[in-house]
Amino acid sequence: MRYNRLPEPASEPASKPASETGCADRLPTAAPASDNDR
Repeated sequence: MRYNRLPEPASEPASKPASETGCADRLPTAAPASDNDR
């Protein structure tokens, strides 16, 4: 639930797996195929 902190993907390495589900939803221009592929 950190849609406001989407510019901090590398800052949340531990929250990567938990944010992977909403990553494509909050980072559509950052890594759409990367997160969607997983």
